[in-house]
Amino acid sequence: MKKFFTLSAAIVFGSCGIVNSLVAQEVRPAIGANDGYFVSAAEQTQNQTLTQNRIPGKLTGTTTSLDDVAQQGTPGNYGYHSDSCGQCCCGPSRYFSSFAGWNFLEDLEFEQNGQAAGTLETRDGYAFGFASGRYLNPCWRGELELAYRNNSIDDNNPPATFANSTSGRIENFALMTNVYRDFHVGQLTPYVGGGLGLSYVDLEAFVNGNEIYAHDWVFAYQFIAGASLRTGCRSSLFAEYRYFGTADFEATNATSGEVADSNYLAHNLLFGLRLTR
Repeated sequence: MKKFFTLSAAIVFGSCGIVNSLVAQEVRPAIGANDGYFVSAAEQTQNQTLTQNRIPGKLTGTTTSLDDVAQQGTPGNYGYHSDSCGQCCCGPSRYFSSFAGWNFLEDLEFEQNGQAAGTLETRDGYAFGFASGRYLNPCWRGELELAYRNNSIDDNNPPATFANSTSGRIENFALMTNVYRDFHVGQLTPYVGGGLGLSYVDLEAFVNGNEIYAHDWVFAYQFIAGASLRTGCRSSLFAEYRYFGTADFEATNATSGEVADSNYLAHNLLFGLRLTR
């Protein structure tokens, strides 16, 4: 496993190094008139001269277009340019995104004193959230995310420790710090990412009138893969898959005082909107 992560890191950072090498040589392949890409603070200054001779869809002057200007810049100063807008969409590299979609929660496998205590099944639920982030360079971006997940309890196979569960729900609130690696392909940008943070698990179930509950803060992690499509100078739509998990949380039988542990593992299919400032 250690070798796998070492090899993966070498591939990712190697690919980003190639991009940086092209930047240093001021070499950039041609991009279609409707494609967007990062432009630096230095280019923003040059744009002030170029825009004096601007015609619809192009910028003219010392170069025929910003597509002929090589990538340069300082991490944290990247913005977007899109010729289709007839203007330079430069500025701070911050963005805001919102998303919503499907939440499939894996069966909750409870253990008590190291022994299996039963399985609690849940029905498919939903998830939504918001994030605020910043582009670190053309390859990488980071963000702070707040997400919510909700599932109702299925009483087909309740844990033996908790007798017959008849109703209830489980909610999850997560505060995550995520890092993404973007792969720019014209207006389409596939990406992979991961995150670490904290999750609050809130379980409320009722067993023959008795309450089963969990209100626990636990460590959380997630793996992300998706793609975004630019729809304007400062907007893009995205779709992604997430695998979200937590460390064990404790669930308690309010009547008997018995405690059982389980983790929270979920699969998400999400759709969202990202706005760049």
